[in-house]
Amino acid sequence: MMFSNVDGYIDARAPQPLTPTTPQGVIGLGLLRSFKVILDYKHKSITFIQSSRFAAESDACTGTKVSFMPEWHGAPVAKAHTELGDLILVWDTGAARGVIRKQSAEDLHATVTDQIVSVPRLTFGEFDIGAMDFHVVDYAQLPGTDGFIGNDFFANHIVCIDFPGTGFLIRR
Repeated sequence: MMFSNVDGYIDARAPQPLTPTTPQGVIGLGLLRSFKVILDYKHKSITFIQSSRFAAESDACTGTKVSFMPEWHGAPVAKAHTELGDLILVWDTGAARGVIRKQSAEDLHATVTDQIVSVPRLTFGEFDIGAMDFHVVDYAQLPGTDGFIGNDFFANHIVCIDFPGTGFLIRR
């Protein structure tokens, strides 16, 4: 697949030593918004499905549906239910692991052990992920969010991010 007219930006963070696994770039929402994107980390594959009203239902973008929150205007953000309370979580393949904002952990009176909050059940709509650990991080960006679903989740699930359909489809 070839993409043209894709906007890019300069990453102004401090340079890191290059290793064979150091990312060389980032694919962002500007490019992905018109696709269904299937992420299968276990098999090291990513599939782009062109959005079309004629697309077959059997396009491999299957699983339990989790809707994006409409107030986030198409960004991959969803509300999760936990025993502690509800969390607004950004699904971010750039996050190495699940994190919870320090202030959110405090507000929910979460038990923090070694900078980790463990929730026995994390549920998005009807989809129960089960137990998940969140690393407590003090971050300022994306006000109104409580944390991130990161690569530790994507490593164990096949996820189709359906940007045109504003949701996720999750397979175990």
